[in-house]
Amino acid sequence: MIKPQPIFAADIQALSLFRILFGLVILADFIIGFLPTRLDFYHDTGFLPRAAINSFAEKYDGGDGHISLFDFFDGIWFLELFTWVYGIAIVTFILGYQTRITKGVLLICYLSMQHRGYPVQIGADMLMGLLVVWSCFVPLNRYWSVDSALRRTPRPIDVPPIFMAGIKMQIIMLYLFSGLFKVYGNEWWDGRAIGYAMRDTSYGTVFGDWLATQLPWLSTMLSTPVMIFQICFSLLIYSPVLNIYTRSFALIGAVLMHVAFIACLAVGLFPFVCLSYLVLLIPDTWWNALLAKRRARLETIKLYFDPGCAFCEKIALLLREMCLSPFTQVLPADRDLAIHQMLQQHHSWVVVDETTGKTYLKWRAVAFVLRQNPLTYMVGLITNLELVQKQFASFYDWIGRQRGAFAMITARMLPFNDTPERPAHVATKILCAVMIGAAFANNIAVLPPFAENQRLEIVRDTARVLQVFQKWNLFAPSIVRWQYHYALEGLTSDGKRIDLMPLLLGRNIHKSDDGRLTYTSTRWHKYFVHLLDKNKVRLADRFMEKLCVDYNTTKTGAGAPRISIVFLQRTLVAVDADQTKQRERKREHSYFCP
Repeated sequence: MIKPQPIFAADIQALSLFRILFGLVILADFIIGFLPTRLDFYHDTGFLPRAAINSFAEKYDGGDGHISLFDFFDGIWFLELFTWVYGIAIVTFILGYQTRITKGVLLICYLSMQHRGYPVQIGADMLMGLLVVWSCFVPLNRYWSVDSALRRTPRPIDVPPIFMAGIKMQIIMLYLFSGLFKVYGNEWWDGRAIGYAMRDTSYGTVFGDWLATQLPWLSTMLSTPVMIFQICFSLLIYSPVLNIYTRSFALIGAVLMHVAFIACLAVGLFPFVCLSYLVLLIPDTWWNALLAKRRARLETIKLYFDPGCAFCEKIALLLREMCLSPFTQVLPADRDLAIHQMLQQHHSWVVVDETTGKTYLKWRAVAFVLRQNPLTYMVGLITNLELVQKQFASFYDWIGRQRGAFAMITARMLPFNDTPERPAHVATKILCAVMIGAAFANNIAVLPPFAENQRLEIVRDTARVLQVFQKWNLFAPSIVRWQYHYALEGLTSDGKRIDLMPLLLGRNIHKSDDGRLTYTSTRWHKYFVHLLDKNKVRLADRFMEKLCVDYNTTKTGAGAPRISIVFLQRTLVAVDADQTKQRERKREHSYFCP
């Protein structure tokens, strides 16, 4: 029977799974978000130079806590170095390698990137930054990690409750205050909100637009329940009565909600981040019950390595950690005379499955272990096929011949950890408690009734300094109800107007026949949202200046006309309560090319 746990129980398996899933989301953002846009938005030669950022009239929602290495280094050499360090930090974070150091490096890199390009950051980026901050307080490497595989001391199970409170309270605050923001919007009470959001071409998808048009009753029916669900989410998760049912209902509801976000709203990786952190709300007692039969089966497998070969032992421990049960035995072969003789005869490690009585050697043993994990099953299956088995057997033999060199490398790169984990310092606990209080107070201070209260600015500034500022007001309290249509043209020296939108195709920005833009990167999406704001004229000037240079240096040959003026026009089309459209207003900006 699954018993209820304390609210801030040390769910170390959930933390470790979160590390992997959250790390994969950060990696996806790195690949599809940062890499393609790093020259456009993170260097002064791009579309977002620091001078243009500093010209914003509004106060940035992180201003007093602005931390970025890009403030000190802005050369191409630094951007490339930063890219490599950031990418390596993400991969090692996922693998759980030197996790304590990796978390610090990841924190510095993510905050540097976030604060350098804050005009193109969206809610997903803010949430990822917050989770990176809270991750620094909790152990993420006690399961399914390189660190835990090489730990020779017992696997620690305790985590100070205040540390668990930090990362779990962040989830509670996200849902609670997202719901409270919606309370102040009339559209959420009368059922128009979700339909408005899905029909907005800035944040709605094509499928969302179709769904809101064809089934308007569905979005009307869901608007108020979504708001109430978000407010009640934490109560359902931590209900002291019938918790297994209320928590299951809340988790299933949240999963369905975020899957709907993926289908109907263009909000970047936000729903994927949310899906990754939901595992933190699944107690370890649930994981133990779910995995009990599988682990009992895997504990009948034994891995035998060449005694005295530290490299062989490390590989066996890593394979056990990633593919088998934490309690699967990894033993030196001299523990069993027959096994030791088999190892010496075949020059191979030995894997024994006591359930079936089968013994596996060389690469077949590796493939067998890989097939025990659903995530690596296909790798084990494919590499064990007769078609390629000979090649992988040769690869195994090559590794065996080079194990002396590998032993030297792994002695430095993958040392055994025999040091007991040190207890958390009291100052760290106090800092975490202060940050939780600052985050919660900030969430109250940014709600509509208090947002304009200048006396609460110290609360918001404190949260900024502590890197826990947050504001969950997307689609609330008043819903976005605009459809954006763009026209981008240039006037050539011979008086002709030409379409400049093709210049943006290389940046994965596409324009439909009606002027609607679609973006592969949410950074470009956010950039266009800001582009024609009245207090960001310098940003529009920089955008057009870059287009002038790009066109006149790449699209014109000898004697060909150059563009002298660039025109950018944005037409806003309102979506009214009857789901019909009417033209509302236009905004245009022009720029004379140098």
